[in-house]
Amino acid sequence: MLNIIKLHDNYNDPTWSVIVGLIIFLAGVTYYIVYIMRMAFDELEDGRTNQPEGRKPGPGDISPETQD
Repeated sequence: MLNIIKLHDNYNDPTWSVIVGLIIFLAGVTYYIVYIMRMAFDELEDGRTNQPEGRKPGPGDISPETQD
């Protein structure tokens, strides 16, 4: 008789295809996290060069005399 589904000989053996799939998935997730973090740090560095030093006081700011 033709067996299409082969059952495990030992049920304590791990399913290696699932383990390998999880390793590939975690490697991909790690790559994307590193890529996003690298883009964020590059954007922060670009923002530092384009921003003027300090900021100008605006109408919503509290002056030091009226703060107390």
